[in-house]
Amino acid sequence: MEGSVRILIRFIGATVIISTLLFIVNFILAAWITQDTFEEVSPDRVVRHVAEGLYHSSSSILDPSTKELLDENEAWAMFVNESGQVVWKYNLPEEIPETYSLTEVSKFSKWYLKDYPVFTWEHEEGLVVVGYPKDSFAKYQHILPVQWVSSFPLMVVGLLVINMFLALLLSQ
Repeated sequence: MEGSVRILIRFIGATVIISTLLFIVNFILAAWITQDTFEEVSPDRVVRHVAEGLYHSSSSILDPSTKELLDENEAWAMFVNESGQVVWKYNLPEEIPETYSLTEVSKFSKWYLKDYPVFTWEHEEGLVVVGYPKDSFAKYQHILPVQWVSSFPLMVVGLLVINMFLALLLSQ
């Protein structure tokens, strides 16, 4: 009887160790896979950099390092004033219109403009828009209740405990 209890304890210990190691390996792999999500600069940083590098008065001027950043990311940019007119552009595709209504601005600021993923940034005199090649970014909007987000860590721990319990149960 004492021998079988010892074997059972060793088996349960080995299962817990294996489950923990698997969890750690999965976590490391997930971190490694997602680390290269933005090998280049993220779109939010690019559009912010363009907004900071755009000097607008009677004519807009973009500093050379910002142009280089846009070229490296195969991106284009435009500056839309408060009346919806494009007053400055850089490498703008031909199919992109140069006048926008408030509704159109609202739509493309969250989604796409003529199938181009675009990112916007507020500028003191209007709106800076940076676009990327078609099919280069997927834009999804996730709206989650605060209660769900705040309880997420508890759900993850609970799921981990259930998985460990199932692993122990199934390994017998």
